[in-house]
Amino acid sequence: MLEVKSLVKHYTGERATRVRAVDDVSFSVPQGALFTLLGPSGCGKTTTLRSIAGLERPDAGEIAYAGRVVYSSARRTFVLCGDGELQEGSMWEAAMAAGHFGLDRLVLIVDRNGLQQGDVTERTMRLDPLADRFTAFGWSVRDVDGHDHAALLEVFGSTPFEAGKPNCVIARTHKGHGVSFISDQVAWHHHVPNEEEYQQARSELEAQLEAELETELESELAGEQPVPGAGPA
Repeated sequence: MLEVKSLVKHYTGERATRVRAVDDVSFSVPQGALFTLLGPSGCGKTTTLRSIAGLERPDAGEIAYAGRVVYSSARRTFVLCGDGELQEGSMWEAAMAAGHFGLDRLVLIVDRNGLQQGDVTERTMRLDPLADRFTAFGWSVRDVDGHDHAALLEVFGSTPFEAGKPNCVIARTHKGHGVSFISDQVAWHHHVPNEEEYQQARSELEAQLEAELETELESELAGEQPVPGAGPA
């Protein structure tokens, strides 16, 4: 069984106008059946067949064969980068290309902890206003607490933020979050803990996790709803 659901495909025409070659096409073909696409030249027959064959990438919809989804616009690609990496020209070449081609299923997560090897990012090479820079390259941007799991899940679930624009999530974090002697310390960007430091860090994190679990349990016993993502990450 071949199933095509709500297939959409655009092309860029003259003067950068977007031409819809396939407009919300849906059909199914049972196994062994003969199926023919009929219509005038330019109606999208070839584009539909090329999409089914994997020779074209649709902009929206779903294609499944024998119950296996081979294409779905609901699928997304997630990329995680450090903020220091954004001082490299190749990153902005990629960002420009993603904006130009309207890759709205691309989600870039920037770990914005403000530290990089040797110093803070803003002294090495200023990145702010970071959101404005991505916006200028054609991206849609959201700013979020990178240690709040519930907030992260919510923002990931709301992509694409805008149709036709790649998504940038600026996750505000603290390097070494939750460990007293590591948090926000630039020297720990590339430092390897010894056994004593490892045990101390583990002890601190386990104590915080235990405290968080106790708070959630007390809230449940009191009939309250715990706040997800409120503890250390």
